[in-house]
Amino acid sequence: IERELRDSPTAMALLGEDGSVLFANGVARSLLGLEPGGRVPEGFGEDLLWSLEMARGGTSVPPLELCGRGEASKVRFKVRLLPASDADRRGVLLIGEDVSAEAEMIRRVASERDRFERYFQLSQTLNLIIGPHLRIKAANERLCELLGATPSELKGKRWTELLPPGRRGDYMEALRSAFKTNSDSFDSLTLPLSTPRGERLVRWKVGLIRGGDGRPVEFIASGLDVTEEALKQRRLELYQRVYSGLVEASKSVLKSDFTPLVLERFLKGLCCDLEEVSWCGFLLREDHRLYLRQAWSSSPTLREGLFLYEEEIPKEHTLVEEGEEGLGRLLKELPPPGGKALVIPIRAEERTIAALIAKGRMEASADLMAIAGLIEEHLELLYVKASREKEIRRLATFDHLTGLLNRRSLEEMASRKIKEALASGRSLSLAYFDLDGFKRVNDELGHEAGDEILRLVASTLRENCREGDFLARMGGDEFVLLMPGSSMNEAHKVASRLQRALENASFPVGGLNVRLSMSFGLASLPEDGGSFEDLVARADLRMLRNKKRRRGA
Repeated sequence: IERELRDSPTAMALLGEDGSVLFANGVARSLLGLEPGGRVPEGFGEDLLWSLEMARGGTSVPPLELCGRGEASKVRFKVRLLPASDADRRGVLLIGEDVSAEAEMIRRVASERDRFERYFQLSQTLNLIIGPHLRIKAANERLCELLGATPSELKGKRWTELLPPGRRGDYMEALRSAFKTNSDSFDSLTLPLSTPRGERLVRWKVGLIRGGDGRPVEFIASGLDVTEEALKQRRLELYQRVYSGLVEASKSVLKSDFTPLVLERFLKGLCCDLEEVSWCGFLLREDHRLYLRQAWSSSPTLREGLFLYEEEIPKEHTLVEEGEEGLGRLLKELPPPGGKALVIPIRAEERTIAALIAKGRMEASADLMAIAGLIEEHLELLYVKASREKEIRRLATFDHLTGLLNRRSLEEMASRKIKEALASGRSLSLAYFDLDGFKRVNDELGHEAGDEILRLVASTLRENCREGDFLARMGGDEFVLLMPGSSMNEAHKVASRLQRALENASFPVGGLNVRLSMSFGLASLPEDGGSFEDLVARADLRMLRNKKRRRGA
């Protein structure tokens, strides 16, 4: 028996009533330092005496845990009271096992629990523990502060009660289905929360806590308030939509005037989050009034003739209410009734050249004003760009002095008309004009007077041209008239009429009435060539012959 006790893997010891060690196997000696013939270490006596008293009274003695050598060493003993021996002495039998690993695990679990509770409460995130019936079991201080409630007030509530009423049903199924998933975590949920500060948007990362049988028993949710982030993203998307509309509108500016054809696109981008919004546009005319552009209106029922005085338009974008005078008077004409109107002026060269008005249920906000400013700035730049491009096109197409077509534009036009005439077999003629003795005008009256006379000559010739003919200044005092569809005889009649109109005219310059004469030469397709250069060369030669003949006369 002693050999079996000595070789047992469990700790075994026999103690006398006085605390002496009668027997201890190797495991007991190594773990507790019990040596036969010695006494139990200090601190063991009280626990043993307590167990002995319980055993003498017939009470079941619970397991006794004693710390052994080392901080982590712990042994759990079963205590048994031995019967009287030959010397009428009774002792205590200790049978124990090393529970150090189990004790360490319990200690770690307790430590982790303490650390989790500290993190749960002090974390900057919004933390919740939710039961399987979606009832809140715990909420941290930050979430309570956001919701304006205490932990006890939140405990027991359904999580969905924190959502806006209209949104609860959307997320109930998502939360319930999370319990049925085999994953311990699932995709983040972005849910609105009803708070005293209004609706806040929170992005939740939710995980599952499972029980011993593997079934989920709790949610643990950690959330971030992403309201500001969502607003920034929404604002960015709104800016991008509006800017895309502005860019698209820029492509559709008419070549002859500042009239964007797709204003509706970016105006819808401006008012995309507003209900029952109508818009219209006004364009400045010569009488300092801005008249309604029907093509710029989303309300076809608006009556024509609506106008604003230039001084009634604010210098900067602003929200305006209906009134009895000025802009407020006109707003009564715009649907919907009531509400406010966002007025966006378009200014250039210190003047208001146009105005856009969007009317509906809207309030002044940073987003609305920022977008209105973006539209205002972009359209003003667009107007400047359109005006500059219009001027560049004019300079490239027309003669800067007389306003007639220049030589390059006439060459392009004549090349197209000659191809059409050759393909269709139709006639085409060209007249080349040159003022007689114009050098004397410049020499005696000066070049400024000469330029003024050239402008008057060009005006006279233009007034006597037929519709469908093209008059151009070739340079100096030379002009060309292109006459598609005219034979040589018809061209001679037209050129003669222009010659008589010029020679009968009197041009007042510098206090004098200047009278001029003009020579011309004709060329026709295809008799005189098949290109613009051929026709000009032949008509120029005939003009010079006629000029010599007129001098002789």
